[in-house]
Amino acid sequence: MPHRSLYKKTQTFIFATILLPLCLSTSCSEAEDKYYIMDSLRVLAVKADKPWLHFGESATLEALLFVPDDAELSYQWRWCPTILNSVTGYACPLDQDALNALVEEVSEGELSAPSLDLGSNASATFDNIFPGELLTAICYGALEGSGNIGAAEIDCSSTYAISLVLEVQTADETIRAVKDLKLIIDPTLSPNQNPSISGLRIGEFDSALSDKEINEQKESILASAENVVDGESFNVSTDKGYALFAELPEGTAEIYTEPASEDTSAPANTEEALVISWFIELGEFDSTRTGYIPGEIDLDTAAENFWTPPVDLSDYDKEDAKIYIVVRDDRGGSSWLERSLDVSALGDAQ
Repeated sequence: MPHRSLYKKTQTFIFATILLPLCLSTSCSEAEDKYYIMDSLRVLAVKADKPWLHFGESATLEALLFVPDDAELSYQWRWCPTILNSVTGYACPLDQDALNALVEEVSEGELSAPSLDLGSNASATFDNIFPGELLTAICYGALEGSGNIGAAEIDCSSTYAISLVLEVQTADETIRAVKDLKLIIDPTLSPNQNPSISGLRIGEFDSALSDKEINEQKESILASAENVVDGESFNVSTDKGYALFAELPEGTAEIYTEPASEDTSAPANTEEALVISWFIELGEFDSTRTGYIPGEIDLDTAAENFWTPPVDLSDYDKEDAKIYIVVRDDRGGSSWLERSLDVSALGDAQ
């Protein structure tokens, strides 16, 4: 059994806030406690290099995928001019003709709507051609209360959210993923930046140690932890347990100014919360997700996890196992890290 984290706290509310419904296929139906095991086609995250866009800016879109057996993939990107949600079955309420008519109406014929189709490459680009006043008109006039968007939330005060949709397909399977992107209405706003993850260190300890003994040896485990270099593999042994330390640079959680609302007389400074999602091909994590909550859970604790190697490798025929770490903030930013574990010694020991 995996060892418990050195410090754990219930984080249900933060997970509900940050983790968007990224995967909309039967491949995401695994039990929650094993969701981190990658054994089928998966979209683990979608990222925009600029998660908030000013008028005239562009965002490059890419996805973190797990593709078993190097299957051949096809991609299809598109966007929807509102937030997609489960109430509407993640269906966009506007087709191209409706969007064309909407943009022509609210811009009084001065603008043409961009294509909802963003292409079929592994990455895509979205261009924000919408001035703030046009977004406000769309938000308050054409979409709000129209009945087309069901219970989708609309924020017309400072930003306007759209949805990006990626469909990934192999010969046997199709995965659809959704991510929100914010278009800035208020030009004085400072845009959100993606959080960053700069590395992964792994410390090993005797698998026979108790949780109490591991806690007592935390400092020495951390001090002896090895940096796992991109392109190389960390060697795993059968008689060891492993402490994982994701490296999150200072400032990863931004402090930003929350715009004044109807309920507040002045803007407020707020620090972002973070969620770290852990994925691997085999073995067991102590935590599927860890998180940083300002004033409650510190960044070092949020970046820690434990991994226990599997006892039985009879169903695993590779010598390496991929590990992915995804960090998300609560304003739509995300980044990830990929590393490799050499698990050949586990098979040799059987």
